[in-house]
Amino acid sequence: MIKRAIYEALFARSIDMLGTATLDGRFEELNPAFEQTLGFSLEELRAQPYLEFVHPDDREATWAAARAHAEGEPASAFRNRYRCKDGSYRWIEWNTQPDLEAGRLYFVGRDVTERIQIEEEARTRTEQLEHEMAMRQQMESTLASHQRTIEAMSTPVLQVWQGILAVPVIGHVDEMRAATITEQLLSEIVRTSASFTILDLTAVENVDAITGSHLMSIVRAASLLGSRCVMSGIRPAIARTMIEVGASTAGLESFSTLKAALAYALMRSEPRAQRAAW
Repeated sequence: MIKRAIYEALFARSIDMLGTATLDGRFEELNPAFEQTLGFSLEELRAQPYLEFVHPDDREATWAAARAHAEGEPASAFRNRYRCKDGSYRWIEWNTQPDLEAGRLYFVGRDVTERIQIEEEARTRTEQLEHEMAMRQQMESTLASHQRTIEAMSTPVLQVWQGILAVPVIGHVDEMRAATITEQLLSEIVRTSASFTILDLTAVENVDAITGSHLMSIVRAASLLGSRCVMSGIRPAIARTMIEVGASTAGLESFSTLKAALAYALMRSEPRAQRAAW
C-alpha cells in the first residue's frame, strides 16, 4: 500500500504528462499535468480520440506510430503538436511503451515547445548569418572584380603597333598598382612578342622616391623579357626626383612626348621586322 501511495503521489505531482491509452486511440488514465499543459479537463481529453487534439499535419505520423505499437513494435520516442483549449498548439515529446496483453499504451509526455522555439530561432539566425556571409562574400568578390577592372582600365597595356606596346600611366603608382601593371605588361609582352614598350608618364604630375623605384622595376621587368623599354612625357619634377633618389637610369631612353617615343620605336623596329620577313 505504501508503494502504491508513492506511485500515486508521483503520478499526481509530476510536471510531465503521464498516462495510458488504448491501442485504438483513446486516453485512459491521465495525470493533472495534462490539464496544466493543454487547458482541457481530463474528462474532455478522454471524451474523444486523442487524434482530435493532434495538429492536422502530425496526425498521420502519430497514427502510424500507434499502429506500429499495436503490431508489436517496442518503445519509441517522437514529437507532435497538441491543441490547447485556447486554440494554440504545444510541442510534446513522447516516450511510449506498449502492453499488448493489456491492450494498452503507457506514455510520458514532456512539453518541449520553448526548446523547439529556441532551436528554431537559432536555426533561423544561423541561416540568416549564412545568407549574410554569402552576400558579403559575393559583394567582396564583385568589388574585387570591379577593382581589377578599374585598375586595368586606369593603366591599360595597348598594342599601338606590331611589336610595340604602350602603357599610359595616370595618377599615383603604389606597390600594389606597380605589381598589377607589371603583371599585365609582362603577359602582353609574351603574348605579342613585343620588342618595344613605351612607358608614358604624360599624365603623372610628380613622383616620390617609392614611385620612382616602382617605375624602374617595371622597366627592368620588361627588359628581362627582351622588350626594350623607353619612357615618354617625363616632367622636370619627375626627372629631378628620380635623380635625387638615386634611381638607376643607365641605358634608359626617354622622350618628351609619346609621339616622339613611338616614332623612335617604329624606326628601330622596322629593320628587325624586315629582317624577320626575309
